[in-house]
Amino acid sequence: MKRTQTAAVKLVPLAQLKAHPRNPRRHDRGEIDALKASILEYGFTEPLIRQQSSGYVVAGAGRLQAASELAEEGKLARVEFTPGVRLGGCLPVVDKRLTDRQALAYLLADNQLTIRGSWDFPEVQGLLVELRATDFDLTLTGFGQDILDPLMAGTFTPGDFGDESDTGVRAGHVVHFSPDLWATVVLAVNKVRKDRQDMAESKALELICADYLSGS
Repeated sequence: MKRTQTAAVKLVPLAQLKAHPRNPRRHDRGEIDALKASILEYGFTEPLIRQQSSGYVVAGAGRLQAASELAEEGKLARVEFTPGVRLGGCLPVVDKRLTDRQALAYLLADNQLTIRGSWDFPEVQGLLVELRATDFDLTLTGFGQDILDPLMAGTFTPGDFGDESDTGVRAGHVVHFSPDLWATVVLAVNKVRKDRQDMAESKALELICADYLSGS
Protein backbone atom coordinates (compact mmCIF):
# COMPACT_ATOMS: atom_id res chain seq x y z
CA MET A 1 0.00 0.00 0.00
CA LYS A 2 1.35 3.40 -0.96
CA ARG A 3 1.78 5.68 2.00
CA THR A 4 0.19 9.10 1.77
CA GLN A 5 2.20 11.97 3.17
CA THR A 6 0.35 14.87 4.73
CA ALA A 7 1.68 18.29 5.60
CA ALA A 8 2.51 18.62 9.28
CA VAL A 9 0.57 21.26 11.17
CA LYS A 10 2.57 22.98 13.87
CA LEU A 11 1.60 25.58 16.46
CA VAL A 12 3.85 28.61 15.99
CA PRO A 13 4.08 31.53 18.43
CA LEU A 14 2.22 34.53 17.09
CA ALA A 15 5.30 36.73 17.50
CA GLN A 16 7.15 34.58 14.94
CA LEU A 17 4.52 34.99 12.21
CA LYS A 18 4.62 37.74 9.61
CA ALA A 19 2.49 38.38 6.57
CA HIS A 20 4.19 38.46 3.18
CA PRO A 21 5.05 42.14 2.43
CA ARG A 22 3.94 41.75 -1.21
CA ASN A 23 0.44 40.49 -0.43
CA PRO A 24 -1.90 42.70 -2.52
CA ARG A 25 -5.11 41.72 -0.71
CA ARG A 26 -6.46 44.45 1.56
CA HIS A 27 -8.75 43.81 4.51
CA ASP A 28 -10.96 46.65 5.73
CA ARG A 29 -12.11 47.14 9.30
CA GLY A 30 -15.38 45.36 8.73
CA GLU A 31 -13.70 42.28 7.29
CA ILE A 32 -11.21 42.01 10.16
CA ASP A 33 -14.01 42.38 12.70
CA ALA A 34 -15.96 39.66 10.89
CA LEU A 35 -12.91 37.37 10.95
CA LYS A 36 -12.44 38.00 14.66
CA ALA A 37 -16.06 37.12 15.35
CA SER A 38 -15.74 33.98 13.21
CA ILE A 39 -12.61 32.82 15.05
CA LEU A 40 -14.30 33.29 18.41
CA GLU A 41 -17.41 31.42 17.27
CA TYR A 42 -15.92 28.54 15.27
CA GLY A 43 -12.31 28.37 16.42
CA PHE A 44 -9.27 28.63 14.16
CA THR A 45 -10.54 26.17 11.57
CA GLU A 46 -7.62 25.99 9.14
CA PRO A 47 -3.88 26.57 9.38
CA LEU A 48 -1.96 29.42 7.85
CA ILE A 49 0.33 28.60 4.92
CA ARG A 50 3.91 29.80 5.31
CA GLN A 51 6.76 29.82 2.82
CA GLN A 52 9.39 27.71 4.51
CA SER A 53 12.42 29.56 3.20
CA SER A 54 11.31 33.12 3.98
CA GLY A 55 9.00 32.52 6.92
CA TYR A 56 6.33 34.72 5.33
CA VAL A 57 2.65 33.78 5.56
CA VAL A 58 1.32 33.45 2.01
CA ALA A 59 -2.23 32.35 2.85
CA GLY A 60 -4.23 33.61 5.80
CA ALA A 61 -2.97 37.17 6.25
CA GLY A 62 -6.43 38.41 7.23
CA ARG A 63 -6.83 35.69 9.85
CA LEU A 64 -3.32 36.46 11.11
CA GLN A 65 -4.26 40.11 11.61
CA ALA A 66 -7.55 39.17 13.26
CA ALA A 67 -5.82 36.70 15.58
CA SER A 68 -3.18 39.29 16.49
CA GLU A 69 -5.89 41.71 17.54
CA LEU A 70 -7.66 39.02 19.55
CA ALA A 71 -4.38 38.26 21.30
CA GLU A 72 -3.96 41.94 22.20
CA GLU A 73 -7.50 41.87 23.60
CA GLY A 74 -6.72 38.76 25.65
CA LYS A 75 -9.25 36.64 23.75
CA LEU A 76 -7.06 34.33 21.65
CA ALA A 77 -5.77 31.96 24.35
CA ARG A 78 -9.14 30.27 24.80
CA VAL A 79 -9.72 29.70 21.08
CA GLU A 80 -9.48 26.06 19.96
CA PHE A 81 -7.85 24.68 16.80
CA THR A 82 -8.94 21.09 17.31
CA PRO A 83 -11.10 19.78 20.17
CA GLY A 84 -9.15 20.19 23.39
CA VAL A 85 -6.23 22.00 21.73
CA ARG A 86 -6.26 25.67 22.66
CA LEU A 87 -4.11 28.15 20.78
CA GLY A 88 -2.58 29.97 23.70
CA GLY A 89 -0.27 32.46 22.02
CA CYS A 90 0.19 30.33 18.90
CA LEU A 91 -1.44 29.76 15.52
CA PRO A 92 -1.57 26.56 13.44
CA VAL A 93 0.82 26.71 10.48
CA VAL A 94 1.79 24.50 7.56
CA ASP A 95 5.22 25.20 6.06
CA LYS A 96 5.40 24.78 2.29
CA ARG A 97 8.50 24.53 0.12
CA LEU A 98 7.65 27.29 -2.33
CA THR A 99 10.08 29.10 -4.57
CA ASP A 100 9.93 32.89 -4.41
CA ARG A 101 8.10 32.90 -7.74
CA GLN A 102 5.57 30.35 -6.49
CA ALA A 103 5.06 32.32 -3.28
CA LEU A 104 4.23 35.50 -5.22
CA ALA A 105 1.85 33.60 -7.51
CA TYR A 106 0.15 31.94 -4.55
CA LEU A 107 -0.55 35.33 -2.96
CA LEU A 108 -2.81 35.94 -5.96
CA ALA A 109 -4.18 32.42 -6.37
CA ASP A 110 -5.20 31.98 -2.73
CA ASN A 111 -7.34 35.10 -2.91
CA GLN A 112 -8.63 34.85 -6.47
CA LEU A 113 -9.61 31.19 -6.49
CA THR A 114 -11.92 31.68 -3.50
CA ILE A 115 -14.08 34.26 -5.29
CA ARG A 116 -14.66 32.36 -8.52
CA GLY A 117 -17.54 30.34 -7.15
CA SER A 118 -21.18 31.36 -7.31
CA TRP A 119 -24.13 31.36 -4.92
CA ASP A 120 -27.43 29.53 -5.17
CA PHE A 121 -29.37 32.45 -3.66
CA PRO A 122 -32.65 30.64 -2.96
CA GLU A 123 -30.62 28.10 -0.99
CA VAL A 124 -28.73 30.91 0.77
CA GLN A 125 -32.03 32.47 1.78
CA GLY A 126 -33.31 29.10 2.97
CA LEU A 127 -30.27 28.54 5.17
CA LEU A 128 -30.50 32.05 6.61
CA VAL A 129 -34.18 31.60 7.44
CA GLU A 130 -33.42 28.30 9.14
CA LEU A 131 -30.60 29.84 11.18
CA ARG A 132 -32.68 32.88 12.11
CA ALA A 133 -35.36 30.57 13.52
CA THR A 134 -32.78 29.35 16.04
CA ASP A 135 -31.80 32.93 17.03
CA PHE A 136 -28.35 32.44 15.51
CA ASP A 137 -26.37 35.63 14.87
CA LEU A 138 -26.54 35.79 11.08
CA THR A 139 -23.58 38.15 10.83
CA LEU A 140 -21.44 35.15 11.82
CA THR A 141 -22.14 33.73 8.35
CA GLY A 142 -19.81 36.37 6.91
CA PHE A 143 -22.59 38.42 5.31
CA GLY A 144 -22.82 42.00 6.54
CA GLN A 145 -26.13 43.43 7.67
CA ASP A 146 -26.36 45.51 4.48
CA ILE A 147 -26.40 42.24 2.51
CA LEU A 148 -28.51 40.26 4.96
CA ASP A 149 -31.38 42.74 4.97
CA PRO A 150 -32.25 42.51 1.23
CA LEU A 151 -31.50 38.79 1.22
CA MET A 152 -33.87 38.08 4.09
CA ALA A 153 -36.53 40.45 2.82
CA GLY A 154 -36.35 38.95 -0.65
CA THR A 155 -36.35 42.44 -2.11
CA PHE A 156 -33.38 41.91 -4.39
CA THR A 157 -33.01 38.71 -6.38
CA PRO A 158 -30.11 38.32 -8.83
CA GLY A 159 -31.46 37.75 -12.33
CA ASP A 160 -34.97 39.02 -11.58
CA PHE A 161 -34.62 41.96 -13.95
CA GLY A 162 -38.13 42.14 -15.40
CA ASP A 163 -39.03 41.07 -18.92
CA GLU A 164 -37.01 41.15 -22.10
CA SER A 165 -38.86 44.16 -23.48
CA ASP A 166 -37.32 46.67 -21.06
CA THR A 167 -33.98 45.13 -20.17
CA GLY A 168 -32.97 42.75 -22.92
CA VAL A 169 -32.61 39.98 -20.32
CA ARG A 170 -34.88 36.95 -20.42
CA ALA A 171 -37.44 36.99 -17.60
CA GLY A 172 -36.42 34.73 -14.73
CA HIS A 173 -32.86 34.43 -16.01
CA VAL A 174 -30.58 33.42 -13.13
CA VAL A 175 -27.30 35.29 -12.81
CA HIS A 176 -24.63 33.99 -10.43
CA PHE A 177 -22.43 36.47 -8.59
CA SER A 178 -19.24 36.03 -6.61
CA PRO A 179 -19.66 37.17 -2.97
CA ASP A 180 -17.63 40.33 -3.59
CA LEU A 181 -19.57 41.27 -6.72
CA TRP A 182 -22.91 40.50 -5.07
CA ALA A 183 -22.04 42.83 -2.20
CA THR A 184 -21.06 45.57 -4.66
CA VAL A 185 -24.30 45.21 -6.63
CA VAL A 186 -26.48 45.40 -3.52
CA LEU A 187 -24.63 48.42 -2.16
CA ALA A 188 -24.88 50.21 -5.51
CA VAL A 189 -28.59 49.49 -5.87
CA ASN A 190 -29.31 50.62 -2.32
CA LYS A 191 -27.36 53.84 -2.95
CA VAL A 192 -29.39 54.65 -6.07
CA ARG A 193 -32.66 53.91 -4.24
CA LYS A 194 -31.71 55.81 -1.06
CA ASP A 195 -33.97 58.75 -1.78
CA ARG A 196 -36.26 56.93 -4.20
CA GLN A 197 -37.63 53.94 -2.31
CA ASP A 198 -40.46 53.55 -4.82
CA MET A 199 -37.94 52.70 -7.54
CA ALA A 200 -37.74 49.00 -8.43
CA GLU A 201 -34.40 47.26 -7.95
CA SER A 202 -34.42 46.32 -11.64
CA LYS A 203 -34.74 50.00 -12.64
CA ALA A 204 -31.93 50.99 -10.25
CA LEU A 205 -29.68 48.34 -11.75
CA GLU A 206 -30.58 49.50 -15.25
CA LEU A 207 -29.56 53.07 -14.35
CA ILE A 208 -26.27 51.86 -12.87
CA CYS A 209 -25.46 49.94 -16.04
CA ALA A 210 -26.42 52.86 -18.27
CA ASP A 211 -24.29 55.22 -16.22
CA TYR A 212 -21.32 52.87 -16.49
CA LEU A 213 -21.71 52.42 -20.25
CA SER A 214 -21.95 56.17 -20.77
CA GLY A 215 -18.60 56.59 -19.03
CA SER A 216 -19.91 59.19 -16.62
